[in-house]
Amino acid sequence: ASGRVRLARSAEARSVELAGFSLASPQGVSIPATDLHFDHRLGDRPGGSFRANLLDLEALTRLAASLPLAQEVVDRLAAFDPAGRIEKPELEWSGPPDALTGWKLKAGFEGIGLRAWKSIPGVSGLSGQVEGSESQGRLRIDGRDVALDLPEVFSNPRLQLANLRAEAGWERRGGNLEFSLDKAEFDNQDASGQASGTYRPTPVGPGVVDLQARLTRADGTAVWRYMPLVVNRVTREWLQHSIVGGTALDARLRLKGDLKDFPFVDGKGGGQFQVRARIAGAHLDYAEGWPVIDAIDGELLFEGAGMKVTADRGRIFGVQLAAVSAVIRDLDAREPVITIKGRAAGPTRDFLRFITASPVAAQINHFTDDMSAEGNGTLDLELVMPLERVEQARVKGDYRFAGNRLNVVSALPPVTAIQQ
Repeated sequence: ASGRVRLARSAEARSVELAGFSLASPQGVSIPATDLHFDHRLGDRPGGSFRANLLDLEALTRLAASLPLAQEVVDRLAAFDPAGRIEKPELEWSGPPDALTGWKLKAGFEGIGLRAWKSIPGVSGLSGQVEGSESQGRLRIDGRDVALDLPEVFSNPRLQLANLRAEAGWERRGGNLEFSLDKAEFDNQDASGQASGTYRPTPVGPGVVDLQARLTRADGTAVWRYMPLVVNRVTREWLQHSIVGGTALDARLRLKGDLKDFPFVDGKGGGQFQVRARIAGAHLDYAEGWPVIDAIDGELLFEGAGMKVTADRGRIFGVQLAAVSAVIRDLDAREPVITIKGRAAGPTRDFLRFITASPVAAQINHFTDDMSAEGNGTLDLELVMPLERVEQARVKGDYRFAGNRLNVVSALPPVTAIQQ
């Protein structure tokens, strides 16, 4: 250890001052040259101040394990495992430590990281500046390779962001604290976009939010990663395996209301949860053993507790689809059910191929396996399928032939000019 240390103590105050103080231990703890001043006032006007040139959080946490601190404090620091540097922090406060009447803060920070602990989210890679007081303040973030750990929000808790830039603040209005996100820009391998909004903590519950976001680029296969835990495991796994490929264009999020009422089914509490996106070139592998719907161009909508995929166009084998919808009315249901409806037009032979390649063939004892056809037709189809018990799917279809030639069995002549 080297540097200068000055300690002062009286009936009215305590102070510590370090000048060019550095430390290195055989255990690998290293604190760079630090200038620091701490002043704690007692008596009739309690308060204090703190300032330093630099604080290395990781080094200070490792040092804390060797200091005469309460074990609870040491354990809490180890749980958060802080990392990064705080540059030129300045803090002033008034009132006793357990009942502050005011405070002011100013600091820069680089590479800040905290491990998630209980309901408190974790973060790494944050850099920026903060300045404010108990009544108002401003926060600027400019991070690279930022990670957010939200284990109580998402099933895939670690959210990676290649870049995160944000301007935010807080203000106390009528005794209530409100946080504002003026503008945030972010991007990662799955998406890029912008967000803004407000958040107000409440004495009971998770708080009130008013957030809107827009994605200018999004990968359709990554939708499942951003489904909150309020969406049950079955549905999350279905989204992971069923939405294959495709790009989401101009996706928009609207989240407004008291979060204790999320996902605001039927507008509960006046809240709203909606994610709407145009999708292009997507594939819907909706159930094992059923033919995939590919080349989907349409819209993906999450609203309240439900999900809906509406396709302007799509394709199964050589059959063109139109007015296709895939709906899960309650993503959080104990046994979620998807309903697929649509109209198809194309060669009859491809409709027969669909029957042969799907579980429908077993349900009709493979009656159509040896059939062949020439000509076209149209099909109105409805498929109702429990996601966990696809073998219980119900199929309803209405097929119209348009001048077809149909070979029912090889031993009989073909049926021609079929019209329905």
